[in-house]
Amino acid sequence: MSRANVVDNLLHRCAVLAPFLVHFSDAILFAVLPTAVVMKADAWPAGMADDLCQQLNMGRHDVRVGIDTVEVSGIAASLQAFGERFVTRLFTPQEIATCGRSAGQRLERLAARFAAKEAALKAFNLAEAGVNWRDIEVRGGVDSPPTLHLQGRAADDVRQLGCFHIALSLSHDGDRACAVVAALAAGRGGEMSAAVALPS
Repeated sequence: MSRANVVDNLLHRCAVLAPFLVHFSDAILFAVLPTAVVMKADAWPAGMADDLCQQLNMGRHDVRVGIDTVEVSGIAASLQAFGERFVTRLFTPQEIATCGRSAGQRLERLAARFAAKEAALKAFNLAEAGVNWRDIEVRGGVDSPPTLHLQGRAADDVRQLGCFHIALSLSHDGDRACAVVAALAAGRGGEMSAAVALPS
């Protein structure tokens, strides 16, 4: 297997590991805290490329991805039609506080967080699970990176998937808000990372 194919395979299957896996033009950095080893392609031990790809293809880590886009104007229309009931039904008090009071800013942030909830439903196949919207909570995302916090049925189901690392990205531009949820799962009954809050 060629080095280019190895790089493409690693990046495609393990993009969620960033910043632990970083691709450079002439090297791959495997950062395993607290040490990091940079290996040029020519310095790879014999068979290492094939071993890496075999481990990936054996399904040791299931990569789960969900993405969703939401129209900011749609959130505005729902607010106009249903008032604050719409907000309190979908968002936690902390999410509502984070979104602020400025009309434009609030709508953008609500839309991004609703997109994140929808993306999580897709990533973890929760659409038919009867999950409460408020059991999928976005924290941060204003002065700090956003993180996904799960509780109740959502946390139980995601725990059963064995997810041990979950990443969340939010964005908005004009009338569109977007969110991506990516996760690694090690099989049923695995441990979640600190990026996911579990009920005590």
